Amino acid sequence: FPVTIWPVLMVFDDLVNETKAQPFIQEWFLRGRKLCGGVSMCYLTQSYFKTPKFVRINCNYILLKKLSSVRDLNLILGDYNLGVSAQELTELYKYATSNHGTLFIDIDATPENRFRRNLKEIIRVDTSGSDGSDTE
Repeated sequence: FPVTIWPVLMVFDDLVNETKAQPFIQEWFLRGRKLCGGVSMCYLTQSYFKTPKFVRINCNYILLKKLSSVRDLNLILGDYNLGVSAQELTELYKYATSNHGTLFIDIDATPENRFRRNLKEIIRVDTSGSDGSDTE
């Protein structure tokens, strides 16, 4: 692939059940950042649990709108060291998704900037034992 001066975004939309496409998608997640001057990937899915683990662990951001069960939250905790307990993550999710909101998780951010409601509102997490609902 030629190097491009334009940013490239590749979106994989609702392909979790397309088993033949997964090796191709995983190859992009493995090598895409190095190709063409860097390709950003977005994997849209209705099931975090069904998303291949290779794709999950190569994501820098997670945006949660509506989960079918707490199982996905527990899986997220198993995949990443987010610095919160299962109960805290559940409370963050419930707060962020109330009134049709979303929970945005920046995996690589510092703990105080890791969780957001609707991308803008930073949800402060008190690691000293508060409920994690303090906001800025």
